[in-house]
Amino acid sequence: MAEFFINFTNYIDEDAPVKIRMIGETQQEDNVNVERINSDIMALEYIISGEGILEINGKTYYPKVGDVFFLQKGISHKYSSNKKNGWHKIWVAFDGRLMEEIVDMYLPKDTYLFSNCYVGNYFRDILYYLKNFKNNYKKLTDGVSIKLFEIFTAIRGSASSAKKVSLAMQIKDTLDMMVESELSLESLSAQFGYTKNHIIHIFKQAFGITPYNYFLERKIEYAKVYLDNCSLSIADIAQKLSFSDQQYFSICFKKIVGIPPIAYRNKKFPAGFDKSQSTLV
Repeated sequence: MAEFFINFTNYIDEDAPVKIRMIGETQQEDNVNVERINSDIMALEYIISGEGILEINGKTYYPKVGDVFFLQKGISHKYSSNKKNGWHKIWVAFDGRLMEEIVDMYLPKDTYLFSNCYVGNYFRDILYYLKNFKNNYKKLTDGVSIKLFEIFTAIRGSASSAKKVSLAMQIKDTLDMMVESELSLESLSAQFGYTKNHIIHIFKQAFGITPYNYFLERKIEYAKVYLDNCSLSIADIAQKLSFSDQQYFSICFKKIVGIPPIAYRNKKFPAGFDKSQSTLV
């Protein structure tokens, strides 16, 4: 088993509304059995891959890829990872008055396992804060607090939705949320628990386009908004939308729009117009 985590107990102000106690990533977790009676921690754990079993208040759950399970403070629980297919997960332990109130308002009572709420990117952002701000507890707490709120919001939205959303629509919603990031079919496969070929087939069957081409078209739509409404340079827009470089961005833009981005901008802003006075709203 490989595990990376940091315990921030020594940095915590016990009167703070949000207290981030521990953050970590566990890979190939096997032969691990955890049991806590009247747990003194509150935690969210996101399953990147693998399988396992979770028992809370006499109920048994089977967290799988893309699921989040919640460990409630004051509740007894135990869990174990599958010996042959151990969990790879990101987790965060936290508490504080504000977190307790958000949990009460946003999480369904007596519900501890959440599926199809599309929070993988938020957990990866939490891991980013851990690795980059581990020596700045205030900045880490500020950033992680926002991500926790986004996770709770996504969970509430998923739990309150009575309509079953198709896999293709779930993928589309995920792509829409990460349009300024890079696309990884491997991460999509891990999040939804299907092979890359199945993801591509289901999406193309529903929308007549591959996930990659849809994602690219969405990026270009965003690029047109930036070109129309702000003075960011072509290079800055390419970077903001996570293209590998300005040249590749220009090639993709011309392929979809028919003209390069600089020509598109010049059509919007005629010669002599001060683009620096234009702002994105």
